[in-house]
Amino acid sequence: MNAPPRPPARRTRILVTGFAGFPGAPRNPTQAMIAALERRRARLARLGVELSLSVLPASFAEVGRALEAAAGALEPDAILCFGLARRRARVGVEAVARNRIGRLRPDARGAFASDAFVERGAPPLLRASAPAPQILARLARAGFPAGRSNDAGDYVCNQALFLALRRARRALVGFIHVPPPERLGAPTSRPQEACADLAFAAVLAVLPAARRASRLSR
Repeated sequence: MNAPPRPPARRTRILVTGFAGFPGAPRNPTQAMIAALERRRARLARLGVELSLSVLPASFAEVGRALEAAAGALEPDAILCFGLARRRARVGVEAVARNRIGRLRPDARGAFASDAFVERGAPPLLRASAPAPQILARLARAGFPAGRSNDAGDYVCNQALFLALRRARRALVGFIHVPPPERLGAPTSRPQEACADLAFAAVLAVLPAARRASRLSR
């Protein structure tokens, strides 16, 4: 008697987000990176990864709702957020999110933060749960200048990471800051390939996150 066929293995669900433009960076490269990642969905699916993509508004009032909407229907196993760090020269894998918001810089809507805390009564610091060492190792092997960062700033990027960590049920959560493409310096120097470079870096981060999430879900 033939054994019944095995049900197909569930793909690991990964939500990857970028940001729309904000003052000083009206064309946010992480938004273009998200568009470039669309073309890599099929390849990642063959590796067992179901990729979901979203561009978040760089808005203090809106980013939390947008993040919840992107994650809510998917119930991701991991969330990787990408943001632009204009003054950095290398990719930064953030280790912590802090319960703080700067009140001196306007967001993309021209609004200032209404509070100095992301969430009043919440812990002052939350640790990212994505596998930073494995992500950094993959980036380094591919020629990307990258390092661990202990300061995600006090703008919408830090806010998004803090909120994702607070609200994620079982998902691994990480945040990766990328420098302006012209300062990245690897693996290509041609401007027209900058978005492909960032998308490649994102894939390199997704794979170890998916592997860790898959192991935790067994």
